[in-house]
Amino acid sequence: MKRRVFGIILSLSIFISMTVLPQDIKATDISSSFSALSNSTITLNERQLNANTSITTYGDINNDGNIDAIDYALLKKHLLGSDSQGINLSAADVNVDGQIDAIDFAILKSYLMKIIYSLPTGKPANKVFTNTGFEDGSINGWTLGSKNTTGATYASSRASRTGRYQLSCYAESNYVSDIYQDVTGLQPGYYYITCYVQNGGNQNSAYLYAHGTGQNKCMTAIPVTNALNTENSQQYGWTLVTVRGVQVGADGNIRIGFYSDANAKNWVNLDDFTINRESNQSQQKKFYVGGDISELTYVEDMGAKFYDSNGKEQDAVKLLADNGWNIARLRLYNNPGKGRGDGKYYLKENYLNLEDILRLAKRAKNANMAIQLTLHYSDFWTNGLTQNIPTDWKSQIAGLSTQDAVAKLENLVYNYTKSVMQQMAAQGTIPETVSLGNEIQAGMLYPYGSYNNFANLGRFINAGYTAVKEVSPNTKVILHLDDAGNSDKYIWFFDNCKTYNIKYDIIGASYYPYYTGITANKVVDFCNKICARYNKDIIIMETGYNFNKYLPNGYEGQLKNNGAYENYYESSPNGQRDFLLELFNALKNVKDGRCIGDIYWDPVMVEQNGVGWAIVEATNKADTNVVANTTLFDFNHVILPAINAYKYNN
Repeated sequence: MKRRVFGIILSLSIFISMTVLPQDIKATDISSSFSALSNSTITLNERQLNANTSITTYGDINNDGNIDAIDYALLKKHLLGSDSQGINLSAADVNVDGQIDAIDFAILKSYLMKIIYSLPTGKPANKVFTNTGFEDGSINGWTLGSKNTTGATYASSRASRTGRYQLSCYAESNYVSDIYQDVTGLQPGYYYITCYVQNGGNQNSAYLYAHGTGQNKCMTAIPVTNALNTENSQQYGWTLVTVRGVQVGADGNIRIGFYSDANAKNWVNLDDFTINRESNQSQQKKFYVGGDISELTYVEDMGAKFYDSNGKEQDAVKLLADNGWNIARLRLYNNPGKGRGDGKYYLKENYLNLEDILRLAKRAKNANMAIQLTLHYSDFWTNGLTQNIPTDWKSQIAGLSTQDAVAKLENLVYNYTKSVMQQMAAQGTIPETVSLGNEIQAGMLYPYGSYNNFANLGRFINAGYTAVKEVSPNTKVILHLDDAGNSDKYIWFFDNCKTYNIKYDIIGASYYPYYTGITANKVVDFCNKICARYNKDIIIMETGYNFNKYLPNGYEGQLKNNGAYENYYESSPNGQRDFLLELFNALKNVKDGRCIGDIYWDPVMVEQNGVGWAIVEATNKADTNVVANTTLFDFNHVILPAINAYKYNN
């Protein structure tokens, strides 16, 4: 470790020349303070960490909310023996080793120069967590589990992330890596665990986990590493993995571990484990992983059956829940049917209506899933282009002035929303979240609630919000837009929400690599920006990825390619799985855990005679099923490997 730090320090003078420092500190003072460094020996003054000092962020030494040159200069003053006034000693111990020394100084410099991209955050806990970087060349402090294959889990010195050593898992034949450490002495509360990984992929399972005494295991599946998700975009770099929602009880104990059921010659490396206290201690972090099951009754009635990986027929909802799903999205239309579409197409009658959605809600709740309810306020598909007013509502506003029509629609939205919520409540299926509209970036109930009538749109949204809260105050209201990553679009929309006093709780975003053209890491940057600006959580409402480049008819489906991942994860069952592994882990890295989950679309609308995205008005026949190659079941309705991304993420 010291050799690496000394190498970094050699370029210090370059950094100093570019750094703006407070007036009372001279750059030459900092340079000269390193003249005592010789043969990798640290001779600067060491001050012991005060373990009782609470912190917000490592590196933010003056507690101003930023990590910058002022913090760097204050640390230098402290190391040279100057007055420590204004210094948060806990925040200064950036490598969390219990001492404040030249190593901390060099690490902070590396962070400011963007040589490294992260520092620990939260209350220091690593004083009780030993051998987190395996720098003694062994796994001392860790315990090999009963299932571990002899010789498959070991400390190695192959291009570690920091220092000389790392934890490596590899064997020439099929093997299991099973290693953990029990940590004690933590303050009760909520924590998250991080480590950095390199992973070649294709394991049957590979996940980082943690849990307090008597608590369920919190897990994050390890993604395959590549140039799109590693530090500095290095092909063989390191990826940050985060486990959220870890609860430490009154005993202050936690178990942290890694488990992998691997095939011959699969490999994974791990380094630099940390324990971090969540900044928000008001509630446990929960990460939702699941998908949209709104079309399930339709495809089942058309004859579709679903099978597990062994080919055994299973109830689709139970199969998904047993493999990690904890949320189901249900999209509700007012009254789908012939003559109530867009004139050319319509949605099949008796499906996606309230009766159908109530049945599906019971199935989801019986499988212990949370419910995300989306109200389309239409009889047909809605999105940025199409937001048709329900046919029945059109008749009720016919002949009214614009002012009176808006007032009537406002009342209809309120009454309809409240009625739906009351019926959901009556059968014990209160939704955890309700989305008012679907992809409403250009508004809803056109033309009255379109984007150029934002005041009207606000009235409709607030009417729905009020109705939801009157029935279930704890249900969170989502406003859902398309095009995750387009910060300008979201800022325009939600700034308008602020202007017109529009009420909502959570921001929803659709993310498809094909449509957005960006990676999961770019989505994380976007989430951090938007969550900070509006102080709201965010959820990915829609995600899709091809498991086959073509539909069964040989034509391309709705997703023509895989966008930024086209040359990384192919359109194959394993490619779909690896994309989801990367996405789920990336979203857990959103600051303070403010991304609360991801919902897949469409997981169950499988290839089946009679199933199409819509019914043709002229022929009453189903049009092409354009998402048959993006579901979580193959063309024979067998569950795909992508399900492992859900099974080992929560």
